[in-house]
Amino acid sequence: MPTDFLIYKFQTKIKLNAVTATLRDFLKGRTPLEERDMVLRSLKSFWLIPAMQEADKYNPCEITRHALLEILSLQQQINYICLSVNLDPTHFFTLPSSYYHQHSQSINDGEDDFNLEMEESPEVFLKNPSNNQNPFENYQG
Repeated sequence: MPTDFLIYKFQTKIKLNAVTATLRDFLKGRTPLEERDMVLRSLKSFWLIPAMQEADKYNPCEITRHALLEILSLQQQINYICLSVNLDPTHFFTLPSSYYHQHSQSINDGEDDFNLEMEESPEVFLKNPSNNQNPFENYQG
């Protein structure tokens, strides 16, 4: 029976004492659906745009629309990481919220094959933005 889905499986060896073993444990501690979504979201954010360009079957507007989505997704993750270790996310690359709102209609018009759209815009993670601070000032490492 034909299906509209492709199967993609991946396995790799990870050294027991490596930092990536911690990542593996973190992912395996999630439900299978959460684990799959986290892995697909990560792959998509880093590699979808080069894959679309190499496939040579997408027009520049489609690629740009997906690039904006992935930039916003990566920015959301950067903001989350910064806040989780007490760094000011405004010292790192950010898209102004006006840019997101200006392009939100064109960004959200398309279908996402993975159904992994961002639930919130990146600015929801910003707290008391200040561009006059050292990003590592409050780091407790």
